[in-house]
Amino acid sequence: MSTTTTTVKKKSSATDELREIEAREQSAASALREFELRQRASQERAHSAEAEVIRLAEDPLGAEQFDADGRPLPGTDAAQLAELIEHASDYTVVLARCRAELDRLRLASLQHRRDHALELVYEQAPAAVVAVEGVRSALGLLGQALAGYVHVQDTVTELLGVIDGLDGSDLPSVDLTPLQAAVESPDLPLPLPRSLVALDGQSQPKLRTNDGAFMEGHMSPADGFDESWAAPTVDELLEAQR
Repeated sequence: MSTTTTTVKKKSSATDELREIEAREQSAASALREFELRQRASQERAHSAEAEVIRLAEDPLGAEQFDADGRPLPGTDAAQLAELIEHASDYTVVLARCRAELDRLRLASLQHRRDHALELVYEQAPAAVVAVEGVRSALGLLGQALAGYVHVQDTVTELLGVIDGLDGSDLPSVDLTPLQAAVESPDLPLPLPRSLVALDGQSQPKLRTNDGAFMEGHMSPADGFDESWAAPTVDELLEAQR
């Protein structure tokens, strides 16, 4: 008896979709740059070819490569140069398509940001938590380093105190107060907007509207503005993405 396993594909997040659009945008931009370089090189070769055709036409020996109407004869160097000149603008259509595709993707990126603005902000919650933890960890290490610095400074001052004429007054003076204040500060807010996320557990932050006024309530990504809708806390956002 065979068993069929069904794989449920996880819904892409707004951030993943934005990254996909941006990746295609970068590819389109790279393609455009590549064809612009090819176009420039092609035009330079064409200009050189035009100059060479003119030189051949004016040269008595080279003039025999042209018919009575001044057209290059088949199989001659002049004919090859003429073909190179004719195909020098082959990238014009390609460039137009590349620019149109790049413009389309840029608009798609902007539209996605507008359509999923709140989701994109909410999906930054895990990174915000990691960032804060990283800063706190770094501050902890900084605190240890500062303590070590002060300890050595105090030790040297004490050792110098037993020597006549030396009191440690010539030791370098460094104001560590700002660094110590940063280490001792217990409050490091998450880099998330208070108008969109209930950072302090409050369920009804205020939302600024386009006309500058404030509305009580919140904008729900799924249902639109709803005065009874509670803003998600950071914990809720993290749980929703697990």
